[in-house]
Amino acid sequence: LKTILEPHTTLLVIDMQNDFISGSLAVTGAEDLIGPMSDMIEDEVWDQIIFSKDWHPRNHISFFSNIGLRELDPDWLAKHPEDIEMFQEVVFKRDPPYDQVMWPDHCIQGSEGSNIQSGLSLPSNAEFIEKGMNPEIDSYSAFFDNTGVFGAGSTGLDEMVSGSTEIVVVGLALDFCVGSTSLDSLKLEYPTTLLMDMTKPVNEETGAEMFRKVEMAGGRVTSFQEWKENHGSWRKAKEMAEFLINL
Repeated sequence: LKTILEPHTTLLVIDMQNDFISGSLAVTGAEDLIGPMSDMIEDEVWDQIIFSKDWHPRNHISFFSNIGLRELDPDWLAKHPEDIEMFQEVVFKRDPPYDQVMWPDHCIQGSEGSNIQSGLSLPSNAEFIEKGMNPEIDSYSAFFDNTGVFGAGSTGLDEMVSGSTEIVVVGLALDFCVGSTSLDSLKLEYPTTLLMDMTKPVNEETGAEMFRKVEMAGGRVTSFQEWKENHGSWRKAKEMAEFLINL
């Protein structure tokens, strides 16, 4: 009933930063999102808009350049004697062992690459959260870190969206941070929509798989136009409900 009478729709714009658009970890097609996403952000339909940013220290565990800073799991090493390569998933020695994809250096705190892309609309009421600040753990989701323990390493986003009746997720990259954020939003029991025309994957196959995961978890995957048309029907339902209550 609150969704109808007191809707509060939150837009999460995930990691639309220079390094993911034209920098060290550029996602194919990301630049094509800037115009349409800016128009979407400027739409009056949103009650709250929150931008997330990867915000890594230089010694972050996800950087391939830092592979020698930490001990790898000996059992994993025994099975992988070959040289480690960029974009490979490795396992660090830890209890329990910690899986990590090795990425190029990206979104280093205070760098040009960490900035939100300058062509993207930034409303005056926009809010921001930073993630991936702990050098020993990555954080794909804008809510929590990658330990695998739900709720661990909270960014504070869960508190920021506490009044939301629906969460809509867009940004980069679909198969990592956008998808992980959507899945955590669903675990927090928010009605969640991932806009398929406002995101791009690192890999097309894993992107398609992420769409399936979100849908299987109870989320909705659709276009902005279709979502907005349905959202308008909710607005009409609200007006009708208020009319009937006042009879």
